[in-house]
Order: sequence, then C-alpha cells, then structure tokens
Amino acid sequence: MSSLHLDSPQPIPTSKADIPYLFADATDVVELPETTVEKAGAALDLSWRQDRALHLILILLDREADDEARRIAVECLEEFLADSEVSAFVCNRLYSAPLPDSADMVGALLLAESASASRLDALLEDLGESQAEICRRRREWDALAADLFDGPQAKLGFGYVAVTSGTFRRVVQSEPGQINSVLVEGLADRRFQRLANFRNVLTSWIPPVRADRKLAQRSEEEEEDDRSYARTSDAARPKRSHAVFENVKKQKEAIKQAISEGRTAQAAKYVDDLVAYQLKRSEREDTAKSLCDLAMHAKSVGAHELQLKLVELATKILPSDGWSQAQLGDALLCVGRFSEALDAHRTALECGNVEVARNGRAEVLKALGRLDEALREYEEVVRDFPHNVVARNGRAEVLKALGRLDEALREYEEVVSDFPQDVVARTGRAEVLKALGRLDEALREYEEVVRDFPQDVVARNGRAEVLKALGRLDEALREYEEVVRDFPHNVVARTGRAEVLKAQGRLDEALREYEEVVRDFPHDVIARNGRAEVLKALGRLDEALREYEEAVRDFPHDLVAPHGRAEVLKAMGRLDEALREYREILSQFPNDSYSRNGMASVLVLLARYYEALEILPQEEPRTVDDWIGYHIRGMISLKTGDASSAIDIFWHGLHKSPWHETRAGFGRALAVARLRRSEFPAAAEALGGERSPVSDVLRIHAFGGLGEIQEAGAALERIKTNRHPTVAALLQELATRYVVPGRGEALRSDEWVFEREFELELTA
Repeated sequence: MSSLHLDSPQPIPTSKADIPYLFADATDVVELPETTVEKAGAALDLSWRQDRALHLILILLDREADDEARRIAVECLEEFLADSEVSAFVCNRLYSAPLPDSADMVGALLLAESASASRLDALLEDLGESQAEICRRRREWDALAADLFDGPQAKLGFGYVAVTSGTFRRVVQSEPGQINSVLVEGLADRRFQRLANFRNVLTSWIPPVRADRKLAQRSEEEEEDDRSYARTSDAARPKRSHAVFENVKKQKEAIKQAISEGRTAQAAKYVDDLVAYQLKRSEREDTAKSLCDLAMHAKSVGAHELQLKLVELATKILPSDGWSQAQLGDALLCVGRFSEALDAHRTALECGNVEVARNGRAEVLKALGRLDEALREYEEVVRDFPHNVVARNGRAEVLKALGRLDEALREYEEVVSDFPQDVVARTGRAEVLKALGRLDEALREYEEVVRDFPQDVVARNGRAEVLKALGRLDEALREYEEVVRDFPHNVVARTGRAEVLKAQGRLDEALREYEEVVRDFPHDVIARNGRAEVLKALGRLDEALREYEEAVRDFPHDLVAPHGRAEVLKAMGRLDEALREYREILSQFPNDSYSRNGMASVLVLLARYYEALEILPQEEPRTVDDWIGYHIRGMISLKTGDASSAIDIFWHGLHKSPWHETRAGFGRALAVARLRRSEFPAAAEALGGERSPVSDVLRIHAFGGLGEIQEAGAALERIKTNRHPTVAALLQELATRYVVPGRGEALRSDEWVFEREFELELTA
C-alpha cells in the first residue's frame, strides 16, 4: 500500500496498520481492493458529491437557513442529482425516517420550481408523497426486538446496512405485490449475509406476501376512475394528495409559531410560500380556509393587524366565500373599523353564511354601544337557529353589558346546561358572577374550567383577575406569570400582570411592563390605556393626557380611552372639560355606569351635590360600579358636614364590598374622615396595607400625627418623586409638619389639608 501526501510529489509506502493514524479517528474509511490512483480519485470525488448533496438537501429543507444559501443549494443539487449514484445515496438516507415537523417542504418545492430544477422537484414531490409510508415502515423497524439482532448495537449496525444498501427505500417504494422481490434481493445481498441472524431479521421486518387474487383484481369503477384521471391534464388536475395536506399542515404550524413569537416578517414570508404552494396543488377554497385559520390564531395572540391582512388575502383569493367575509368582518372589528366590519358581514350574508354573518353583525353593534339593536339581532338568530351556541352566548354578553346581570346569569346557565363543554359559556358565567360581586363563586367556576380545559388561556386569565379582585395579589401575580410563561405572547396576561404590579404599588415596574407590551403590541388599546393609567398614578398628568388623547384618536370606538381622558382632566382640575367629556360619553352610551359615577364625582368637586346624588344609584350596591357610586355618596356626606353618615358608609364598604379595589377606596375615604377629626390611630388602621400614592399621603398624615416618624418617613420616601401637583403640595405641608428636622410648623390650615386629601381620594 502507499499513501499520497500534499507535501510529497511521490506516493509513500505504508501499511494497513497506518490507516487509523493517517485518517485520525475516522469511522467511515472505505477500502477499494485492486484499485488505482485514478479509480481511488473517482471514488473520492463520488463520495464527496454524495456527502455534499446530502448536506445541501438538509440545508434546503431547513426553514431557518439563509434564503440565499437555500437558492444556491437548489442549483448545486440539480447538478449533483444528474448522477444516479449521488441521487441513490441521498434517497437511501431520506427514505429511512420521516422528515421532522420543522422541515420546510413547501419552501423547498417552491425554490426548486422557481429554478426549474426538475430532477430536484421530482425527488421532493415523491419524498413528500412517501412520508406516510416512511413513517409506517420506520415504526415497524423500530418495533423489532433488540434480541432478534443479538443486542441494540447489532441492530444499529443492521439498520445502517438496510439504509446504505437501499433496502429501506425499496421497502417504502414497493407496491404490495413487489415486496417479495425486495425480500429476495435482501436475502441474496452479501452485505446482509455477513450479519448475524440476517434471515430471521429480514423475514421479520419484510414478511413475504402470499398471492391474493383480490390484490390483482380491480373494480370497474376503479379502472374508470384511472381512465378519467389520465384524461385530465396535469395543469387542470389539482394534486390533492396526503402529502399536500401534510405539507400545508406543517407550514401552518410554522406560521403559527412565528406569529406567537412575534416574528411577523418571517410569518409573512411563510404565508407567501403557503399561498403559492397551495394555489398550485389544491382548490382556492382550501387556501382561503388556511388563511382564515391562521387569522384566527393571530387574533388569539392579539396580532390584529396581521389577522386583518390574512383575511383580506383570503377574500381576495375567494371573494364569494361567506366564511372568509365573516372573518374579515371580525378582523375589522378587532382594529376598530366598525362601519367596514358591518359591510363585510353584509357581504357574508349575501354569500349565504347567514348564522355567522348575523352573529358578527350583532357583535359589531355591541361594540358600537348599540346594545338594544345587538340584543334584538342575537334574539332573532337564536329564534331562527336555536342551537347556535355563539348567538346564545352573545345574547348573554349583551344582557351583561346592559346591566341586566340576573338575566345574563340565567342565560349562561341555560347554555351551560345545554352545552356543558362550551368553555365560552362557562367563562361567561364566571364573569357575570364576578360582576355580581359573587367572587368566591366566580373563582370556583374558573378553577373548574381550568381543571377541565387546562390550556384555555381565557379561563386562566379570568382566574387571575378574580384573585386580584379578591385582593390576593401575590397569588394573582403568580397566576399571570405562569400564563405569560406558557403563552408568552398573550397580551391579556401581560397587561394583567402589569395591573397587579400597579395594585401592589409597584408603579415603576408596572410602567415598564406596559411599555414592553405596547412595544410588542402597538395596536393593543388595553396596553395603551394601561400605560396612561400608570402615568396618571405617578402624577405625570400631562403625559397621561397625551397618551389617552392618542388612544382616543387611534381607537375612536374604544370606551376606556375617553373615560381615562376625563379622569385625567378631573385630576388636573379641568372640571368643566371633564364634565363635558362624561356627558358626551353618556349621550352615546346611556347605560355606562362608569361614566355616571365619573360625572357625579366631578359634580361633587364643583359643589353641585344635589345633581350628583340624582344620578347616583339608589339601591343596595351589588356591582363594582354600584360600590363606587356608594363611595361617592359617602364623600358627599363627608363634604356636606355629615361625618357620622360618611363614616358609616365607608365602614360598611370597607367590610362588605367584595372587591379589593373598592375596599381600598373605602379604607382611604375612612382615613380622610378620621384625619379630619385628628383620629390618627383609626386613620392608620383604616389604611391597612394598601399601597398607592393617595394611601401613602394619608399614611404620612396618620403616622406623623401619631409621632411615628419612621413610618411617616418611609411613606414619604415611596412617593417623593410623584409629580401630581396636589400630592406634591401635600407632601411639602405634611413633611414640614411631621418629618423634616425642626418639624411642627404648619404652612397651611387643617382645612386646606382636608380639602386636598378629599380631592385626591375623590379623583382616585
């Protein structure tokens, strides 16, 4: 033997024992008996081309690979595959195990087609068609017991021969009547004959097939189908094979993952590939359905702009499809384009999708605040389609929006009775229980739904929200964090987490959280409003007002943004403007109890107490808005000199309201009343452990009055950077009285302090 070296012009004599050193630790050394340098060079060249071709096809099938690299791979592969030995080498390996779910067959085929790489295109098409059979044959191989081979290592060695010899591929590609020939070839192959127990292994894996006349005979109908198929041109005949279905399914999963991870550009590219692939190989209806399915996923993670683009593309491909038109209406609703949404649902109705279109129209009417019309629409759908669960749930939701909570609860309970597995009805029932203040029942309901539907993100967010409402803030935060961990792009969970941080008094963290959500979901109005609300809590009123005004401009039909704008105007002392804002909202949404309470609080600040009392609820409070109205009644009593009645109201609310947030408000109001009487211990007790800028102002006053300077100083430290002008003025006064060296001097009167503390609580 001899070896060739780069640094030597002549072959160097060597022995077989030198091979492990010459090739380091190579395990795939090939021996060529009685060869020449020329033949060895040709063998090396073939081996190199086989190896490169295999690597290149793996690059081509890699969804994450660079686009330019994949295009170059196509060009090289088309050249390599012209050699039958290279093609066989690659196929022997590709047909030995199913492709992973991450393989991008759709993109690979499109790249091959665009480059007119006919050899590669044919290979990929056949490989795709064979995936089900490859999977079946691989399962059969894996199921063979290791002791049949004399151990696991021997099974690996046998499998290597089955792949490299092409036997595995022939098993996959053979028709039932040809399998005996594959078995005979394997039994005669010397590569198998060198292996222990090869005959039993091959006959166990490739059992011989007995001749069966049924396999040879075909019905007249099958023959006619084949003749009809043959008469259809390739251009006119869509390829509706299982391979197309599997490729589309994998492509859609990749798109959904990209959407969920916020990789919008990649998602858009994958969508383009999917549409190009599916339009060529299946019906237009199938492509439209795929796009609508992807749009629904985009909606579920809050990617509403992408949702809209997907359904717009679906309706462009298939304008007459009622389902696509209805999905367009839903997407337009999600981005606040209500009149266009109504037009889309009208088109869906004309296309024959009656139930979905009418439900969609009702949902838009509800969003527009036209609740009576929405209720009539849902009731007509329920009358015409009594088993339509979407319409029945929609009717219940409108009843809830109208404040008819008992009716809404009965409606949901009837739906749950008729459709016990409908998660929307069960979460809807939990929401009504929460709205009624039956928080423990609502929590049990959500826990049962989460138990039965552990992956339902709405139920898990709902449970966290009830925990927050109960004041179990640490548990609520953990719940939201678990949802964010499992659904990192769920915008509701992320805004919920920010809200709990705000409720815990961790305002800087809450603001950072909201800013990250707004960055990731710039079209989410909840995040935009939440950021504005935290800015308001931090006393950054000018910024909060700008934020709300931008939200009102960008989301003209959102009700929360004008509420927030009015609240900031009220906090800034621009009371006439705030009053006009609330009146404008109530002119469009007369059932909006939040705005009635807001307007009442402005009237109180304007000393128009009788007008405020006229619009506040009179009955025993049940809902959260009822309790806020009850709180305002107590504030009116306090301001008009009836402190005893005010204290009774505040004490009742502090101990009877089921909502942590309103209980905190009653505690602060009770502290204001006690401080006016200089009842410092009672004021400190009323505040409890609640953390907010207003409660810390009152805490400075209460603990300062008690002489507990350390507690007062800690509260001052927490809010010393708050920019709210009233907070800043009170901090200066209270610090001078109780905290700073040489304390004791009052710059303002006690009445001035009471007025400012009263205003702060009423605007909180």
